[in-house]
Amino acid sequence: MQLTRVVFRFFKRYKKVPGLLYGGKNKIIPKIYPQHKERALKWFLMNEENERILSEPYLTDKEEAGHMESLGFTNEARILGEVEKAALERWNKPKDRRIHYLEEHYKHLNIKKSWE
Repeated sequence: MQLTRVVFRFFKRYKKVPGLLYGGKNKIIPKIYPQHKERALKWFLMNEENERILSEPYLTDKEEAGHMESLGFTNEARILGEVEKAALERWNKPKDRRIHYLEEHYKHLNIKKSWE
């Protein structure tokens, strides 16, 4: 009986670990299977391919210089400046600070006072 208790305690897969099971001093290190290695390799290769694609420009310098005109935009800076200016005006517009009453809010419904 003592022998079986010692053997079962020795070959037990997960021992009781104080605190986190997979972190800290007494952590259990998970087994790494070939599927995990294959998945990690695929992930690294995919990231490498993505970095390679992003590092190369899609348009050449000559094509990039004229692509806005081909889309119909003559001056990108002017268009962006107008958009920013309009947004700034909306932001800095003085707020209507007077007290609003329900009567004023629903006055568009009170066009005629008679029932139909």
